[in-house]
Amino acid sequence: MITNKNRAKSWRYGYDPKYDFVVISKTGEIGDIISVNGLKIALPKVPKNVYSRSKSKSEQYWQPFAYDKSLSRIKSIFQWHDAPDQFKSKWVDYIEEEFDRREEGFWFMNNGKFGVSWKAGQMKVYPETKKLSGYSFVDESDDEDESLAPDEN
Repeated sequence: MITNKNRAKSWRYGYDPKYDFVVISKTGEIGDIISVNGLKIALPKVPKNVYSRSKSKSEQYWQPFAYDKSLSRIKSIFQWHDAPDQFKSKWVDYIEEEFDRREEGFWFMNNGKFGVSWKAGQMKVYPETKKLSGYSFVDESDDEDESLAPDEN
């Protein structure tokens, strides 16, 4: 069932009453199905290219990306439009990639596990754009919560 619908990219975002789970993928493909307090969630399919900050297992964890301080001076779309063309052409690809990550989520290796961790777009963007001490709410190093384990079905 999953393979055929993935091949056709026919999963629709939102609740699927036939399979009784919520699809949070917007690509038409799903991966693992997890259960959180009895709510079944179909995660997006793991992409071919997954970010890893290191080859060492102990060094594989979430870490905010550093970005150029000149970007922090842009506070609105109006300031962006007023910026010099050279500045905009330098940063437009980076900004578009960040919006894609916000929309699609972000996959990264976590502690050398076979799988990967997926952060919904808002969870990736928030700690990188807001100054919060510790970023503890995106730390997935403690995977002992059985309610987040993939369903066996």
